[in-house]
Amino acid sequence: MQNHWENIYKTKDTSKVSWYQETPTASLDLISRATKETDRLIDIGGGASSLWHNLIDKGYSNISVLDISNVALEIARSQQPENAKNVEWIVTNVLDYNFPNSYYSIWHDRAVFHFLNSDAEKKIYVHQAAKAIKPGGVLIVGTFSIHGPQQCSNLPVSR
Repeated sequence: MQNHWENIYKTKDTSKVSWYQETPTASLDLISRATKETDRLIDIGGGASSLWHNLIDKGYSNISVLDISNVALEIARSQQPENAKNVEWIVTNVLDYNFPNSYYSIWHDRAVFHFLNSDAEKKIYVHQAAKAIKPGGVLIVGTFSIHGPQQCSNLPVSR
């Protein structure tokens, strides 16, 4: 899986992929309604997304971005190198990471969950989120609708 995503980010213009958003308005709106700027948040599968620097522009200061692709995170950091120093960058598979207990107020994911196709993977994911999110914290997960595409980036997705 990691090789697949490294290749995607090495060979495609990230502003031309179907999931690109210069300003991820829906995510920003949901996050701003659920938390304050000083709360810790993590963007799961953040890749080369602009979410992190849009959050910094809005005053957020405790941001982590996790992605399986180091290339994607390098692209993200290059978007705003000075602000990137203020973000925790985590290169790993969300299913394998040893998250700190009750650490994040917000868990945001519009990029990973729909690629989990087995019940076992989904169970691990839910366990990871439950461990990492503080009591009273918020889980934001974007998924494909039941009528959405069956594949994304040439990988099967759960709908």
